[in-house]
Amino acid sequence: MKAGIRLWRLWLGGVLGLWLVAFLVVPEPPASAPLARPAERWELPDVPDRANLAGAAGAMATSLLWSRPTLTGAAAAAPPRDERWVLAATFVPDGRQARVIVRFAAPDKRPQTLSVGDALPDGSKIESIEASRVCVTRERRRECLPVPAKTPRDF
Repeated sequence: MKAGIRLWRLWLGGVLGLWLVAFLVVPEPPASAPLARPAERWELPDVPDRANLAGAAGAMATSLLWSRPTLTGAAAAAPPRDERWVLAATFVPDGRQARVIVRFAAPDKRPQTLSVGDALPDGSKIESIEASRVCVTRERRRECLPVPAKTPRDF
């Protein structure tokens, strides 16, 4: 038993000796220099506000990021839109028959106010006028043309 205690003391003395050598004799490594801030600053891009979202969406849709959509079915058969005029707004004056305002791209041409039965500039006849669309007859086919919620600003 005395041999076991002696061996244990020898082991403990060796561990303490190594500890003293490792922490007291070996020099401490030099302190590293503090990290310096980078010279450039991070900047976030401007986020469009609600007023500019429509313009940003329009610019994104017309960019070359996406290929031009191919139309199929009835959309492909529809005649191309005439860029010289646009349906600007609909209204009902004093409880009478609903009317639609047609605005022209040419600055010298005044807007027209049309009602049911009148002909649009492309010759199609107005069948009905609703708040968000105007239904017309074109080449013996009935079509409904959308009326924008706001007046277009490109004219």
